[in-house]
Amino acid sequence: MTVSAKLVVGVAWLCRQRLTVQWALIMAALLVLGVIDHVTGIEISTGVFYLTPVALATWSLGLRAGLWVSGMAGAIWLMANAMFAPTEVSLPLAAWNALTRVGFFVTVTLLLNHLREAIAHERALARTDVLTGAANSRALYDHAAMELSRMVRTGRELTVLYIDLDGFKAVNDIHGHAVGDEVLSATARTMNDTLRKHDVVARLGGDEFVILMPETSQDAARIIVQRLQTALLAAMSAHGWGVTFSIGVLTCRRPPAGVAEMLSKADVQMYLAKRAGKNRITYAVHDQPPAELPQAV
Repeated sequence: MTVSAKLVVGVAWLCRQRLTVQWALIMAALLVLGVIDHVTGIEISTGVFYLTPVALATWSLGLRAGLWVSGMAGAIWLMANAMFAPTEVSLPLAAWNALTRVGFFVTVTLLLNHLREAIAHERALARTDVLTGAANSRALYDHAAMELSRMVRTGRELTVLYIDLDGFKAVNDIHGHAVGDEVLSATARTMNDTLRKHDVVARLGGDEFVILMPETSQDAARIIVQRLQTALLAAMSAHGWGVTFSIGVLTCRRPPAGVAEMLSKADVQMYLAKRAGKNRITYAVHDQPPAELPQAV
């Protein structure tokens, strides 16, 4: 394994540790480097090795931690080389060298933090519908799989909503796709404003949305869904868009065999609502033991 690969593995391992453990390891690394610096003296430069705790702090704990560790690295290097060996180097010169090292560490910290934020942003985009800001299908499947695994552990119910916009095609045909995009954005925004923080709103594409409602019984879902439908219709009416909503609601009292089966059953309920005249809500319960339970994680 190369040095860079080992560093990546080390960072990944550190990120999984608790905050106190992370700080303890970083401070221990700084102290060990200070001792090595003192023992080797000024003839052997060890400054580059301080980049390891600086990089680990920045990547796992954030910008402020990286800047703080950069300052600590400079201070420890100064003490190791000047205070413990005052006859070998003048204090002003050692202080200047320490400042240049801190400047270098800070530069690396800023660059690493920028890279860290860019990667986090790209990951978020990969799981987000660009138009509405809702979760995309990939994120939905991940959330749903996690909730099914939680059902296996806790036995608590899970409700899923499958929603289709009635009359959306007419809006696109009459007013254009720009207005259609506004309808979809307003729909997602209203959902997020009306639902609970732990509910997951996702857009599957086109004019279809799915909402995951963890630990929600059918009785509780009826109250929430009625409130949601009222809010959605009010949002559409305020703009004169003439869009309504067919909603299929599936409450899982037992975990289905997988995410695909759960979404398929909710989709069936949505189509029943459409066939019954649109702008309706249909409810169903999944209470059958699956042939194979989803694996708990």
